[in-house]
This record gives sequence, structure tokens and C-alpha cells, in this order.
Amino acid sequence: MVSFAVFILALPSVSQAEEKKDVFILCRSGKQIRTLKTRVGSDNVCHAMYNRDGNEEKAVGSGLNFDSCVGFLAKVRDNLEKGGWKCRDVKETSTNLEQQSSN
Repeated sequence: MVSFAVFILALPSVSQAEEKKDVFILCRSGKQIRTLKTRVGSDNVCHAMYNRDGNEEKAVGSGLNFDSCVGFLAKVRDNLEKGGWKCRDVKETSTNLEQQSSN
């Protein structure tokens, strides 16, 4: 007689990617701009995104672990800063219209 063992993994209902705050980094060199950000897809996979001067966004990495996405962005940021770019974390974004309506 052959017996089989079945293992059931308990997965949390919310992925690590959903539990973390989005990351948004703005980098400048003269008039050129690069943006780096995280995005969680409908599949709960975190995507590290890179954008050059408003052109098409490109994924530079992805994973179920949000910290992996942050790591991908840190490497890109480090490379840009080594090339003379100035990068900063953006905590909140707002438009002039939002600021005007609150006055």
C-alpha cells in the first residue's frame, strides 16, 4: 500500500505587497526627470516601475515580497545618483487645483 502526505499551506488573505505603502521617488538631472515607484497589480504582485521623461513606464522588477520591489528601486536610484542625478522620496502628491480649493 502506498500512502501520500498532503500539505496545505496557510496563506494570508492579504499579500505583503498590499500591506505596504507605495513608494514614489523623483530624480532630476537638469531638466530631465526619472520617476521610480511601486505598484501592486490585481494579482497582488508588487511591480517596481521606472519612467523616463514621461515616456512609457517600464517594470524593472516584480515579486510577491514588497521589500523586493523596494530593493529594485534602491538599485536604480543608486545608479542614477552615482551618475550625478538628485533623487528624493515623495511622500504626498497634490495638484495646484487641490491646493487652491482648500484655501
